Amino acid sequence: MAKKPAPFHFQKFSIKHDRCAHKVGTDGILLGSWLELDIPNASILDFGSGSGLISLILAQRFPASKILGLEIDKNSWEQAEENRLNSPFAAQIKFENKDLLEYDNSEKFDLIISNPPYFTSGIKSVKSERARARHIESDVFRLWLNKLNELLKTNGKLALILPTVLWQEEQGFLDQIGLYPIRICSVKHDANSSPVRLLIELNQMPEITVKSEELCLYQRDSKHLRSAEFQTLVKDLML
Repeated sequence: MAKKPAPFHFQKFSIKHDRCAHKVGTDGILLGSWLELDIPNASILDFGSGSGLISLILAQRFPASKILGLEIDKNSWEQAEENRLNSPFAAQIKFENKDLLEYDNSEKFDLIISNPPYFTSGIKSVKSERARARHIESDVFRLWLNKLNELLKTNGKLALILPTVLWQEEQGFLDQIGLYPIRICSVKHDANSSPVRLLIELNQMPEITVKSEELCLYQRDSKHLRSAEFQTLVKDLML
């Protein structure tokens, strides 16, 4: 029998994730720590909230915000609720076991954030018999993007972490539905690597210039020593 993953401990909260489809990983930690928000009492939507990791990071970083997490998987939702109730941020967060595409559009959000489900481990091959499955996944992803755009306030912001190839494939669609990048960070293993992830902030106002950044996760030629820039980014979060 496989051993259950142990809870992941941060400075101010812990995450149990043994019942979740997606475990605590660098992607969620990066996205929650990297994004910028200048609205003190923001309304935030965390789509595909999983274990509640990103919601809890945002609750710590923006203590006056109100956060709603949507999670379609019941086991993940139940574990997120457990993590919420065991944290100091329980009153600030609400998790719902609901499909994004069935969510009521009447409420709009200042910030929507997502480490999108099914796209957290890179893009599947589009060769041979797998091409059709990839096309279906792309269609679902576009339905999500349309819905998130509808839930965004006019001056709101959408923050995503995406595989580089997915951003390249879908940037034209985002332009088509009126979502434009304002800040992009290329995430690399080290200085010698090509970026495999992008941290992206978008809004509904076309920008003449986009703020470009780069983040290396590890020191040059190292598989284990985190870079100084990564450590600075998560210094108030990680033990």
